Amino acid sequence: MKTTSLSFKVVLIVTMPLLFQLGLLTALWQLQEQAEQQLIRTERARELADAVNRMGNHAMEVISTYGAEQSIKDVSLANGQYQSLINQLTSDYEKLKALTDNDATKNGTVVKSERAAFDALAALQQLKSNRERGGPDEKQSRKRLWKEIRRLLPAVVPDEMTALGLAEKRYADQSIKMQSNFRKQATDLMLIGGIANAILTATLAVLLTKGVTLRLSKLRDNTLRLANNRPLTAILSGNDEIAQVDHTFHEMARELRNAQRKERAIVENARDLIFSLDANGRFVAANPASEDILGIPEEELLGLYLIDRVKSATVARVLDYMQELKRNEFLNPLEFELLHANGTYQVVLWSAYWSKDSDLYFCVLHDVSAFKEAQRLKEEVTAMISHDLRTPLSTISNVLDLLNGGALGKIEDKAAVYVNRARLNADRMISLINDLLDMEKIKSGQMDLERAPIELKDLLTECEELILGFAEEMGVKIAFETTALVVNADRERMQRVVYNLVSNAIKFSPRGGTVSIKTLSKNNFAHVLVSDQGPGIAPEQLESIFVRFLQASSHVAKLKGGSGLGLAICKEMVELHGGKIWAESVVGKGSTFIFTIPLADR
Repeated sequence: MKTTSLSFKVVLIVTMPLLFQLGLLTALWQLQEQAEQQLIRTERARELADAVNRMGNHAMEVISTYGAEQSIKDVSLANGQYQSLINQLTSDYEKLKALTDNDATKNGTVVKSERAAFDALAALQQLKSNRERGGPDEKQSRKRLWKEIRRLLPAVVPDEMTALGLAEKRYADQSIKMQSNFRKQATDLMLIGGIANAILTATLAVLLTKGVTLRLSKLRDNTLRLANNRPLTAILSGNDEIAQVDHTFHEMARELRNAQRKERAIVENARDLIFSLDANGRFVAANPASEDILGIPEEELLGLYLIDRVKSATVARVLDYMQELKRNEFLNPLEFELLHANGTYQVVLWSAYWSKDSDLYFCVLHDVSAFKEAQRLKEEVTAMISHDLRTPLSTISNVLDLLNGGALGKIEDKAAVYVNRARLNADRMISLINDLLDMEKIKSGQMDLERAPIELKDLLTECEELILGFAEEMGVKIAFETTALVVNADRERMQRVVYNLVSNAIKFSPRGGTVSIKTLSKNNFAHVLVSDQGPGIAPEQLESIFVRFLQASSHVAKLKGGSGLGLAICKEMVELHGGKIWAESVVGKGSTFIFTIPLADR
């Protein structure tokens, strides 16, 4: 079933009342137009009735003043009064014709009256002129003119004109009632329209939102069901926004349950002890790893106090750690010893988080006993290498030096070759042991730096003196660039970094090649660049060459040999100084090793 979208419903709720209001406004506008037209018609009727009355009055005034024999005899038609009456009468007829120009019948009546009036006035003027002129025919002409005037006078104000004035007056009087009717219609329309619009809006809102409310209530119900870990109701039908949200909600719920199952599987199969403690430090939940780490099944662990299984020497530290967790959101893991069910103590690393909302500690306990044992064994091996291997090797190397130098007597050339080879191998073993010991010191944080301002040119000069013999032996030239930069570094450690990088560059350079060492200053750091003309390094190997015991996989690298610790030691020592080291290379065109070291404050 296709469901109307929410946006369409909203548009419908807004549009339908709006359209109704537009219709209502149109109807009111039409009523207003009718009222305006009625008002104009009323004004026109009133003006027409008044004009008819004025015209009649002016005509009667002319007739009463000049329409008798004696008045013709005594009064001059040239005086101002007569001309004023004629002008007023002319104005009255112009006004009447303008007011009746949209009605041919009425206009015809006005024109007919005007023609009769002015014909009578012309006869009157002719009568006055004949009388003043006199003559034998004057009497006969006067009779004829008076007869013509008497014939025209009824046509000046005919019954049609009188009826027109009366009709227009009645219409004007009745229009007040008509105006009142229009106002009442407009008021009724506004009232009825407003009520109808409110009912329409309410009906649409109820009809359109009823389905929305029901569908939203199902969404809310599903939310509560998800929170209570209950099955969700069926997916809503349709493709409106709510249905899409419900589809997404079901997908989210499905993914959430899958994540919960995965999380539960991870927790239950984790080798670390994952557990919760209440505010008093009692176990309230734990995973099955409790049996491996503590020798106690998870169901038996619940209700026990963590502090009861902590070694007495570290109880105070654990209690302080728990209190500190309530004040700080995150703390570094705490290492202490925990009692196993077999009576032994396990070394564990405890990470915890205090939740104010749940009033619980959420904890992870990692058993580091095996790591600690391995660390102890490594320390023993390191001590053995340091004392039981390096000392005899140094003795052997010294003896071989004496043999090679003839201090113990001259040896044959063939034997000298073997002695020299043995000395080189002994030196290589000693170097390897020293590298291993240095790496362990760095990793364990036991290598201290004695920093001081050092002029880089001194480091480079010392390196040149130490390595010049090796470079000549390999047939490689060295080009050290002079510099005035002063760095803040441990002289011995930094000398070793420079020596390792330069010797490495010499080793991989072809005979007749050149190794160049340059320096530059950038962002309060000195950059040292050691470039060779060797075979180069593949891009995918540029990062791995600084890893311990890993070397570039090229055929040349394998032929040159090496312990695989030189670059790793350089990286560690540079980073101890707060710098960085990296390599840039193009296969077949050589490599450049770059490291940075902080400049000394001037």
